[in-house]
Amino acid sequence: MDIYLEENLSGIGERMNRTLPEGLRILKAVPVDEGVPKLTADIRTARYAVEVAKDEVARRCKIKMESMSLQNGALTESAEFRSGNGFLRALEEAMRERFGAGVERDVSGEPVLLELTTLEDGEHVIFEYLCTMPSGKSLRPEDLLSPFMGRLEELTIPPKVVRKALYVERKSAYLSPIDKGVVQRSS
Repeated sequence: MDIYLEENLSGIGERMNRTLPEGLRILKAVPVDEGVPKLTADIRTARYAVEVAKDEVARRCKIKMESMSLQNGALTESAEFRSGNGFLRALEEAMRERFGAGVERDVSGEPVLLELTTLEDGEHVIFEYLCTMPSGKSLRPEDLLSPFMGRLEELTIPPKVVRKALYVERKSAYLSPIDKGVVQRSS
């Protein structure tokens, strides 16, 4: 977020953390040079991690994906598909295909999936993804998962969603706005 102060207040992040609601914390505060676009207008991509109970993923996604497989032949009914790793690879590929993974520029005004990694972590599956943010609109976890799992609010255990990072574009590279020299002079 952008905050405009009349004077430099050292320790502003720590001071604000004392009054912020539980679960919301300022990790770092950096000064921004005048003339830099507002952060909301400058953000180009976002990285999210969505943690879903493995049982929910297996039960809900397999039913939907097996149905999709029968309809369009894109997925296989092989033993590899039915195994955990094969299933997750097929799910990841279906998500990439549906949301245009790897497309460099979005001409539709809709968010595009740039990267997707699916990991198993004990009792959970973690979907970590990077998406474009045209006009500030990102690919929400519901957008990514609902076509394969149904309505997320119907899950027995709600998914845990973490927005891990936001990035601005500088010279065709995506950089964190809190990195030194990105929104302020590096001196």
